[in-house]
Amino acid sequence: MIEKAHNFGHFRADSTLQRIKESYTWPNMLALIKKAINQCATARMQFHPAQVTEVSKIFKRLSIDLVFVLNKTKDGFIGIAVIIEYLTKFCYAEPIRSKEDSEIATILIKYISLFGPFEELFLIKVENSAIRF
Repeated sequence: MIEKAHNFGHFRADSTLQRIKESYTWPNMLALIKKAINQCATARMQFHPAQVTEVSKIFKRLSIDLVFVLNKTKDGFIGIAVIIEYLTKFCYAEPIRSKEDSEIATILIKYISLFGPFEELFLIKVENSAIRF
C-alpha cells in the first residue's frame, strides 16, 4: 500500500502519508512510510541534496559568496565578495570592508551595470547579515 501511494509520483513522506490517510490509518505510519521511501532508488536520487540543476542561458542564475578568511588590509578590507555566473562559471570579485547589506547591494549594482541583469541570485548565508532578495 505504501509503495503504491509513493510510486504515484515518488513524493516525499508527508505527501505520501496524507494520500494514505485518506483511506487508512495505523500506528507509526509516518516512520514506516519514511523507511519505505528511503529504500526507493528513484526517490533517493530525486531528493538528494546535491542535485544538478540545468541553466539554460547566461545570467539566468548567479551566486554570491562572502569570504572572510583574510587579514584586514591597510585600506580596511576584511574580505571578498565573489559573484559566480552559473552557465559560464565566470567569477567576479570585489574587496569588502564589512558584511553590511548596503555594501553588498552596491557590489550587485556595480555588477549589473557592468554585465546586465540576472534572473536568480543565490546568496551564501552570512552570519550577522539581514540581506533579503
